[in-house]
Amino acid sequence: MDAKKTWILVADGTHARLFSHDGPGKPLRAVDHRDFEGEAVKGREAYRDKPGRASDVSQAAPGRHVYEPKTNPMDEERHDLMREVMDDLNRHAQRNDFDELIVCAPPQTMHEVRDQMPKPVQQKIVAEETKDYTGDNEAELEKHLSHLLPIDPNARRYADPDRPGPPR
Repeated sequence: MDAKKTWILVADGTHARLFSHDGPGKPLRAVDHRDFEGEAVKGREAYRDKPGRASDVSQAAPGRHVYEPKTNPMDEERHDLMREVMDDLNRHAQRNDFDELIVCAPPQTMHEVRDQMPKPVQQKIVAEETKDYTGDNEAELEKHLSHLLPIDPNARRYADPDRPGPPR
């Protein structure tokens, strides 16, 4: 019986990385060295250009008023990044390049991931971690996720006996 190939998506609002775990005894590795990066729009930089102003001659609130932006540039950036990541994952899922998917992202990014995730990718999810591991290397990530990665391909046992791992 071949070991299941588990992919791990690690994302935050401006970065996303994919890793692969090919089974017990095999190290975690980056998938095709593919890293996704957004523009990393920072707070004040997001609003560098001042919004326009308009005169209002209505009696309720006369004067000049600032046009409010309809969307937050940082939210747009996160949305665009997750769309790119989900398109890539969807292509790989349809080609069966991986059997299982673990998603790691902070809560706000996890919400964006869930909103944009296509069905073929959703069907492969075995676990989610609402933590930001984007700054971790392969060894640190493997340590954080040891309770989710298989250690015995035949019994499909997992490292932490209190956490039985993904449902089958």
